[in-house]
Amino acid sequence: MHHALQHASGLQTGPGGRHASWVSRVFATPEGFPCVMLAVWLVAGIALVSTLGGCAGAPRRESVPNPGEVLPSRGGTMAIVDARARWDELLVAQHFGAERQRDLDRVIESIDQAIASDPKFPLFLSKKGDMLLENPQPQKVAEARRLYQASLGPGLGPGATTGSERWAPGWIGLARCAALDGDAAAALKHLDSADGAITWLDAAQPPRMGGLLGLILDPPPPPDDPRDPRLAESTRKSLIVAAMTEDAAWDLSARPLGEADPAQAAIDVKRRYRGEIEFQRALIERDPDDPAAFEQVFAWNPDHFQARLEKTRRLVKFARFEEAQATLRPYADLSNPKLARESELLLLMAEIHTRRYLQTGALDQAAQADGFLKLLDQQHPWDARAYILHARVLARWSKDTKDAAKLADAKRRLEVGEARLPAFKNTVFDDQVAEWTEEISLARRDIAAAGG
Repeated sequence: MHHALQHASGLQTGPGGRHASWVSRVFATPEGFPCVMLAVWLVAGIALVSTLGGCAGAPRRESVPNPGEVLPSRGGTMAIVDARARWDELLVAQHFGAERQRDLDRVIESIDQAIASDPKFPLFLSKKGDMLLENPQPQKVAEARRLYQASLGPGLGPGATTGSERWAPGWIGLARCAALDGDAAAALKHLDSADGAITWLDAAQPPRMGGLLGLILDPPPPPDDPRDPRLAESTRKSLIVAAMTEDAAWDLSARPLGEADPAQAAIDVKRRYRGEIEFQRALIERDPDDPAAFEQVFAWNPDHFQARLEKTRRLVKFARFEEAQATLRPYADLSNPKLARESELLLLMAEIHTRRYLQTGALDQAAQADGFLKLLDQQHPWDARAYILHARVLARWSKDTKDAAKLADAKRRLEVGEARLPAFKNTVFDDQVAEWTEEISLARRDIAAAGG
């Protein structure tokens, strides 16, 4: 399953020791002003839309529109803005273990505030589920499943006229839960429902400015008030697409809140979700070693970051290093602060150069591997894998250059890596412990061959 793994600025505290909100923090900086205005416009727009009444059209039906299709309240909007800012901070900080869990708890705290304001708004419910699956222990998976189900609303039948059962992120979340439980058939069925939800939305046009903000800055005239039971289906669909656009903005490869990202805005959000559906299908039913398993993902979304990571891992496994580097290199330019410290990206780039060096003996590859591994050492001192890999590079490098200092450094790094690897047990890296234990044996062999 995909993982979004985590400049540790920390969250400032306000009066009484409570965490100051993102909005109050950015007021203190000029570069934060556009973000503040964005949030203010969002809130003001919600207040405007909420005052628009259904004053024309057919008589009001007795049925009540699904609350999941209502725009969020002022309080819910401010809380989810704060939650995404905290999530971006988590991704930039890239902490490990208890520190990362504390960062994650702060994100969930803000999402809980959003849910308290709007308990049936699907984005808030499914987003909390996503955060729980960042640490997929059985109890958290069960709670995430309940939240995903709630995000889909009560009308799940084929004849339902409300729209929250078309909330694709909820179906994708249920598929992830089923896959974690080992129920591939249920997972694939949920993905089919997600695909159907996207098909229902195919005719929907996103708001002019994109996302919930765009819908509020360009609100529909009465009687198309989102709270009106007479709401046209086309407008109902636009509401769901707007919420999906906000959901997609939490992706690791998306720019942080307040940073312009024209490339992200230019890609149809529905294509992004079709790509995500195909990614989850590939993880469930395709050959786990086949690098070509993600071609359908890239057909929908060429920039699906997690699919690129998975494809690169498989290419490295089969020593197809040039292809692996071409797959991942565009993301290694480090222009996006959320990717600049992303541990899996840096590790894979280091591994590509390490494997090429061990295979070819080309010293330029050793230097490039050393550069990425030093960056990992500075930014992620917890990552045992980087120490073990660095030991292999340095052992071979010392042999090729007769440099005793590199050999001594190799021994030191291997010792550190071996000591830190057990901390990976019972974490998202648990399934890698055996692989890296074997890598320790190979590093010892390399050190011995270098005269150590």
